[in-house]
Amino acid sequence: MLKKLLNQATIELTIEAQGPLLIKSGIEGGADPSVPDMRFVRSGGSVYIPGSSLKGVFRSYAEKIARTVGARCCNLFDDTFCGKQLEKQSNGGTIYQQSCRICRVFGSTAAASHIKFNDAYPPSGQNPQTETRTGVAIDRVLGSVAHGPFDFEVVTQAKFTTAIHLRNFELWQLGLIALVLRDLAEGLIPIGFGKSRGLGEVKATVGKFSVRYVGQPDASLPNPTQTVYGLGALAGAEREAYGLQANDTITLEHAGEADAEELLGVRVTFGAEAQKEIFRKCVNERWKAVVQHDRNR
Repeated sequence: MLKKLLNQATIELTIEAQGPLLIKSGIEGGADPSVPDMRFVRSGGSVYIPGSSLKGVFRSYAEKIARTVGARCCNLFDDTFCGKQLEKQSNGGTIYQQSCRICRVFGSTAAASHIKFNDAYPPSGQNPQTETRTGVAIDRVLGSVAHGPFDFEVVTQAKFTTAIHLRNFELWQLGLIALVLRDLAEGLIPIGFGKSRGLGEVKATVGKFSVRYVGQPDASLPNPTQTVYGLGALAGAEREAYGLQANDTITLEHAGEADAEELLGVRVTFGAEAQKEIFRKCVNERWKAVVQHDRNR
């Protein structure tokens, strides 16, 4: 069932550096003294933030949230990892049901991810300036210099735009992502290299937010501009096999704007107030419900 596309949320995001920021390219400066030892990753000559880096940041912080509130969360580095637990399982419904909350969103070696992060590039016409700084690595035991000095390249006061796509989502999953976005917007989640050195402080702003119901014509969804439908409400006869809840919907006071896409179904775009209401209700009504369920297991 999850091989079909039933719904997809798209969240446009602007990430603004609040200080020096470095996403390492992995390419050493080598013998050229004019090239820093650590360089910012580039594409076509322009610095950017890879989608894989953003996904790692979101997953790590989502795990922290899940563990804090008592939701099911495995550990990537031991035998509790869902990929190891379910590596011999071939039934998609069983894999989904038995996966932890984090692996149901970000995937594991046993299940595909439901979330995709586009690479984040500077807005058109903007090319962030870089500067070179010098640092050393300290031996944690001896307190002396373990490595260095070395040069690293950073950007400051730069903006990057990207989009997050959440495919075949349950509403609690959108609520979990909303919690990460909330703290990212408040500057509580540093990214990149040197976070303990004061690097990586960013703030994010959510832009356009839309939900597509693929293959679902407007007429088949009661009031899609004021109701958001999660996977459980769209799955039909296969709902039970994946352990989905039939009442996976929220009702809004602030309506969105529907745009019929013929064979592709309908897309609903929500304004700022509706977006806030959706995120709040997905957290308060849907995410809190699955946390309570996990605590009672």
